[in-house]
Amino acid sequence: MSKWVDFGIDMYGYITLTTSSLNYSEQLLKDFMDEIQEKIHPNFLLRIIPLKIDLFTPVVGRMDKWTQDAIFNQFEVLSLWKTELEKRYSKKERESPIYSIKID
Repeated sequence: MSKWVDFGIDMYGYITLTTSSLNYSEQLLKDFMDEIQEKIHPNFLLRIIPLKIDLFTPVVGRMDKWTQDAIFNQFEVLSLWKTELEKRYSKKERESPIYSIKID
């Protein structure tokens, strides 16, 4: 993705914040966010949209505990994501429209 940003392409991202275990989630998420800022752009986190993963009737019967936990835990990890964004960016930056975030 960094090459596309370096070429000047107007890039955005999506992320699914699912995990079957919350062990080390906060540190792993911080490390991941650090890497995005370092390798892509310091403001790119503000151009990432977390996606909610919903249950779909056809797969519910085939879900194991790992999958159920991953879907349930996404809300805790989303909370960690938002908290970490608050530490890294001002309220004004966080509330800016995604298309106005500069990455050039």
